Amino acid sequence: MAHRDGALTGCHMWSTQGVYEVKSLQLILIAAGIAGATPALAQDAAPVQDTGGAQIDPTFTGPRVEGFGGVDFQKYDFNPSPAGADRKHTGGVAGALGGFDIGFRNLVLGVYGSYALPTSNSCDNSAAAIGRCVRPEREIEAGGRIGFKGGDSFFGNRVMLYAKGGYVNTSVKVQSGLNGGGVYNTHRLIGGWRAGAGAEYAVTENAYVKVEYDYTRTGRFSLEPYGFADTDYRQSKNQVLAGFGVRF
Repeated sequence: MAHRDGALTGCHMWSTQGVYEVKSLQLILIAAGIAGATPALAQDAAPVQDTGGAQIDPTFTGPRVEGFGGVDFQKYDFNPSPAGADRKHTGGVAGALGGFDIGFRNLVLGVYGSYALPTSNSCDNSAAAIGRCVRPEREIEAGGRIGFKGGDSFFGNRVMLYAKGGYVNTSVKVQSGLNGGGVYNTHRLIGGWRAGAGAEYAVTENAYVKVEYDYTRTGRFSLEPYGFADTDYRQSKNQVLAGFGVRF
């Protein structure tokens, strides 16, 4: 009987120990499986956004508003051109712009309109000079542009290069000095065209900075109503601009 009890006790002890061993083995296998799966899950997971914004992916599309300013190099051109009648002047320009862009893969097509106030003007102290003072008062521009997004190229996905073209309407104040005395003051609206090129850099997905070069040439208008027979006038200008904009 004692022998039987001993056998039963030994059997019970072996059974309990075996259960512990099986459970321990299962835990080891589960832990090993988790450890093996972790790298795979880490590889499949999306990369974490860099809090510094290094991984932003701007589209350069949608509605936008922008403020800009820069340097304005103007030339006032008279025809015929008596001595000293051609004038050049450097001033500033500042304005605001609104636009809308759509994208096609790496291309961006857009339209825009802007309002700007130039400060450049030209004056001649001689009362007999043609176009004694010429002062541009405001510019309204409407046009379109085509851009190329850098993507995986040398420029990177934060840069877009673009070319633009549009119509410009300029309000000009002209003080005309007549031969023999007298001055005519008049405000004229002059239409013209503008072409330019620039680059945008995305600071965030919705904000950008830009640099731009523009060339503008207006049509001619006659000064004959102001006492100058067979004389006309027009402007040409170069502008270098910088701006900051926000997309919505």
